[in-house]
Amino acid sequence: MESIKIVTKLDFKTLKYCNLFIMKYRRKTYLFYIILSVLSLGVVFADIFYFKSKYLAILSGLYIIYLIYQIFSVEAKLDQNLARFFSNRPVTTQTLEINEDNIMLYRANDLDNPIEFDWSFITEILEIPQYYMLMAGKTPIIVDRSDEAVLTGSQEALTALVNSKAETKPHKKVDFDIAKRPITFVHPEFPFEDVQEVESTVMGEADNDAAVEAEKEQSEPNNEDAE
Repeated sequence: MESIKIVTKLDFKTLKYCNLFIMKYRRKTYLFYIILSVLSLGVVFADIFYFKSKYLAILSGLYIIYLIYQIFSVEAKLDQNLARFFSNRPVTTQTLEINEDNIMLYRANDLDNPIEFDWSFITEILEIPQYYMLMAGKTPIIVDRSDEAVLTGSQEALTALVNSKAETKPHKKVDFDIAKRPITFVHPEFPFEDVQEVESTVMGEADNDAAVEAEKEQSEPNNEDAE
């Protein structure tokens, strides 16, 4: 089988979809807040009917309102963080050459030194209509699924290859659009001499308050996590 070559733009859209998927379905951020809300509701009933303390019940009720706000603001906060992240950073690309044996990652500013990921390093395959995320331990290798991203081969061939690999690895797949807010962000233009590489970014801890930071693990395979 010939290699499939795909170019992925690491822009606002790409990082939003990939971070949102990981927060919703891998880190289960929403589930975390729902569990806290249910526990807090139990505290409210205990305060009212057992401890007979309306003040504690009010405090618990306010905490539940805060948690509900957190649930419904996850995507909005992600959009804000990404907008800040790209306000002073250019969009870069990465090119992936994928075949039955390995994945070669070429970064835009270092095409002569690709990073090789053997398929044995891929511990999990995440899939949404727009992208594949091939997890090498904690490192996401993002693959654009649009026809425009194909340099050689086809998306049909890529799908067949990923599906065959997914038979032997954990595989999470979502068939619908996970983003509820439209993407309206416009990337600012930067002078050519100021362009620096931007790595793939994964954001969003359980509290969704951490700022965006570049994904350092993208620079090399994580053998320890892949074992």
